[in-house]
Amino acid sequence: MNGEQKTRFRDRHIRYQYDLLHCLPSMTSKPDVMSGLYLKKFYNATKRYQLTLPIPLTDPMGKFCTRCGVVRVAGLNMAVKKHTNETEDAVSLEYKCLYCSKTNETLLNPQLPPPMVPSSNKNSRSTTPIPSGKVSKPDNKINNSSKAKARAKKRKNNSLSNLLSQKNKEVKNKSSGIFSLESFMQK
Repeated sequence: MNGEQKTRFRDRHIRYQYDLLHCLPSMTSKPDVMSGLYLKKFYNATKRYQLTLPIPLTDPMGKFCTRCGVVRVAGLNMAVKKHTNETEDAVSLEYKCLYCSKTNETLLNPQLPPPMVPSSNKNSRSTTPIPSGKVSKPDNKINNSSKAKARAKKRKNNSLSNLLSQKNKEVKNKSSGIFSLESFMQK
């Protein structure tokens, strides 16, 4: 199999496993045992092919029940209740799987803690607040672009058509030297 055939096979295999997970609840009345098995096979296949799944597929509050592995469909195999807490102004949703009775709870509007203000110390270098967010690393765009160009050139030189054309040139040079009149006369 070449690379393109491998990727097509991988995509078909993963898609088959994913579709199998979704059609099982409609085919059986109690799919919890088979759903867990098929979910495990799906995760093992993605691990084997080293694929990164989207967050809704791997999140415990996502698409699948973490205990039985069934696809969560509200009203069909999952009950949803809304809980409000007036003292904290928090609203939460409770999900209950109707097959295995596992419940999960999610906050809809979680209260965020107030931002921390840096205290002013005599040893601190500046009194300006530190902005929240990720710390950025220095850019190495020049180094990365030269590496990328070198990799692209190497890929181009190692392509199958390029290697085949080089081999054909070598064979042609060898064969043309053997049957030339000058080489025949020298022998």
